[in-house]
Amino acid sequence: MKTRFPISIAFVVTFAVACPPADGPAEGEGEGEGEGEGEGEGEEGEGEGEEGEGEGEEGEGEGEGAEGEGEGEGEGEACEVVVPDDTLEPTAQLDATQSVIGVTLASPALGGPEVDFISIELFDIAGGFDQGTFDLGTGGDADYATCGRCVLVIADADFTHGWFATSGTFTLASDPATLVVDATLSDVEFTEVDIDPNTFTITPVPGGSCFTWAGGAIFVDEG
Repeated sequence: MKTRFPISIAFVVTFAVACPPADGPAEGEGEGEGEGEGEGEGEEGEGEGEEGEGEGEEGEGEGEGAEGEGEGEGEGEACEVVVPDDTLEPTAQLDATQSVIGVTLASPALGGPEVDFISIELFDIAGGFDQGTFDLGTGGDADYATCGRCVLVIADADFTHGWFATSGTFTLASDPATLVVDATLSDVEFTEVDIDPNTFTITPVPGGSCFTWAGGAIFVDEG
């Protein structure tokens, strides 16, 4: 049985009318007395200015803007780095069918007073004793319920919650059935999960945190 670990248009028209004055001919009548009266009538001038009319041309036009398409990549919040405590030897429980190795963490501190550590669990029945290099978080190793190579961060002995390795590589150069584990891990990323205590199935925590580990060599000999 598996050991449970948490892990945002316009226009203007102007016109003018001018009527110059007109003078009519004078009529005169004279009397021998040398007196006369002059009468005159001027011709009435008439005139009309031309009314200006005009229409501006209405402009019509259609335009199409270029629709831009593009893809961008954004960067989310970076995962926190976990750092093993190199002053302590790994703890190990090895037998012919499964191997469980604990690597104590120096940082970060994940909560309570209990020791925080990386758990590396190998199960022969699920192919975990096969030698070679494997991608973590793929195939059967994508779930704690089925993994042969299970790598988790656990905190405060909470076996229903933790951070499960969803990417990285695991290389095994020995047969754990001989009680010797010679392994190397590289570029591991852990995703926060809840772990079902009965089925061991993991469920990612919405908006959960993540950790990264550059990796390193793990060697345990209990043969």
